[in-house]
Amino acid sequence: MARSGLQGEKQFIEDVEEYGNIGPNFIRGRSKNKITKALIDEAEAGHGRGGKPYQPYSEAYDKIKKRQSGQRRKFMYGIGKGRHMLDMTNFRWQLEGPSEVSLVWTSSGKQGDYARVHNEGLGNMPKREWMQLESPKTLDAIDSVLQGILAVRAEKFTRKYGKF
Repeated sequence: MARSGLQGEKQFIEDVEEYGNIGPNFIRGRSKNKITKALIDEAEAGHGRGGKPYQPYSEAYDKIKKRQSGQRRKFMYGIGKGRHMLDMTNFRWQLEGPSEVSLVWTSSGKQGDYARVHNEGLGNMPKREWMQLESPKTLDAIDSVLQGILAVRAEKFTRKYGKF
């Protein structure tokens, strides 16, 4: 008796399942930096979750912050380069599963403490959730990156199996 169904059915199912497992491609690709940059741009523009503006600093703190602006410089890898809390080098993408990644903030010490206080609003500091992926510009960047990865995968799938 002849077997009905698609030849190579097992491989086809594996290929369909693999289509959604974009985590490894995302981690290896450079396009993830587009998302990190969008997050940083939104934070620097003073926008938190949903693009909502941060609460303003107190007048006293704002004066101190403006007076100290540009005075703190750190050396990175022996090169005189100002390193800010929102520097791209403080962010890393981590693979959590075949289709799951997370953004990790990697700075530690005083800068790590300062960032946590800002993000969570501890002490007298107002809450400024900069470590989030829910602002409009960041969500647009995520959509763009995912569409790019899925388009490449769809093209490979279509070449292998043809159009249905």
